[in-house]
Amino acid sequence: MDDLNPKNQPKGASQDTPQTELKVNAPQQPQRPRGKRISGAEQKRRRKARLAQLSQTGPTSSSNAAISRDPTTIESQAPSATSDQVGKRVDKSMKRQRSDTSTPTPPPKKKGRPQPQPTAGSSKAAHTHNRSYKEAAERQLRVAVIDTNNPVGKLSANQAEMVKNELAKIIDQLFYATESTTPAPTFKGWRYSGEILRISCENNYSLEWFKKVVSDLPPLWEAAHLKVVQEDCLQRLRKAAIWIPEEPEDLEVVKRRLEWQNPWANVGSWCVFHTAVNDQPPGRLIVFGIGEADQANLNAKGGKLNYRFSSLKVKVRNPAKPVGASTSAQPQKEPQQLPQEQLSEEKEASPPRLPRQPVVSECSNLSSSPGPITNWDEFANLEALLESESSNAE
Repeated sequence: MDDLNPKNQPKGASQDTPQTELKVNAPQQPQRPRGKRISGAEQKRRRKARLAQLSQTGPTSSSNAAISRDPTTIESQAPSATSDQVGKRVDKSMKRQRSDTSTPTPPPKKKGRPQPQPTAGSSKAAHTHNRSYKEAAERQLRVAVIDTNNPVGKLSANQAEMVKNELAKIIDQLFYATESTTPAPTFKGWRYSGEILRISCENNYSLEWFKKVVSDLPPLWEAAHLKVVQEDCLQRLRKAAIWIPEEPEDLEVVKRRLEWQNPWANVGSWCVFHTAVNDQPPGRLIVFGIGEADQANLNAKGGKLNYRFSSLKVKVRNPAKPVGASTSAQPQKEPQQLPQEQLSEEKEASPPRLPRQPVVSECSNLSSSPGPITNWDEFANLEALLESESSNAE
């Protein structure tokens, strides 16, 4: 007791020291652990569980008081979880771990509402019907002028130019006849492609006028017999290219020589889509348009034509992509798979890379001298030439 008396302590000693030591040495009260904060969804779920439990055991005063107030945010004060809640927690904790080697499964696509089918009286059905009727009417206005003395009705460039000039004179006569009340015929376009003369009329009146005028034309050349037919009635053609590695000659001479040495091929009836000449290395490239029967005969001969002292390979376009006016109206066939030997042989027979040289256009006079061009690259690669879309397929 004397030690605790401040009078008995030495001078210079602080009187607060014993009190501080008592505070430090005093046992501290253990702090109450704080639980995890509960989300609002968990609170609602617990409230529903308590209500379900009370409905089975009956309400009590203490439970009613607990229900009346909101649950505490401390997990230790919350009521014990039910068996359903414990099961849900276990399910959440026992999630399946995805393997590194497993393929992730995409989420299932949501099925949308089934679109109602257009009925006979709906506006969509009427629009579809009107569009199909319009397309059919436009196809009826596309015709071609052919020579019935030719198996495929083709015309040479000079013959097509003669027909065009003669029809232009008749139109000018109607124009200069000031007292005439005949309406003027109108046309959408005029095209000469694959040695076939094609024209698109603006209306039915122009179509009937064109048919009558062509039928009344006098013979423009010997044994000429012109006729106007629907473009859909033309024969379907496939592009077939041949490279002649010799000094370029006149195209008509080359065609007659091919026809003479290959009588089974009917080369005289083939149409010419493109032709090109080259000096270094010398040669001529010709792209014909052949029918299905001619292609069958060509396949029977191994796809080759005799020319002078050599046998030349003819590269036919993919059979699934024919050119012609009636391609959309007939089903397409699957492309034929060629054997590896024929593919290697076909690769060797491909024409070399050609430098820029003059080329004869398909719309010009094929017997005239070629003029300068700016797009020789499209003829340098034979494969690209065969796959390109020509105006004949429009």
